Amino acid sequence: MSSALRKEVIDCFRKLHRTSRRTFKGDQRALEESRKRINEEFQKNGNELNSDKIRELIKFGSEVEHLLRTTVVQAKLNTAGNYELQINEDTATFDNVPRRKT
Repeated sequence: MSSALRKEVIDCFRKLHRTSRRTFKGDQRALEESRKRINEEFQKNGNELNSDKIRELIKFGSEVEHLLRTTVVQAKLNTAGNYELQINEDTATFDNVPRRKT
């Protein structure tokens, strides 16, 4: 594996861990499970030598990171019995458009 490709793999690994820590901040179980899963997936493919396959795996890791960063939110139960969403600036939000009855 070339040094440039190795750098991309390491960057993807680090970015996934950073996003996971940010997304699951305060949820120890989710933090542990996401850390474990990221490490397992990288170890499982650690012996891959085919550059095209490695690029494909990097692309997949980047897509997972994007989905984790933009679509996963935490909901915490407050004292009033309602759930509060932990939304950050990267969270994808959409306008609610009422559905017309036909």
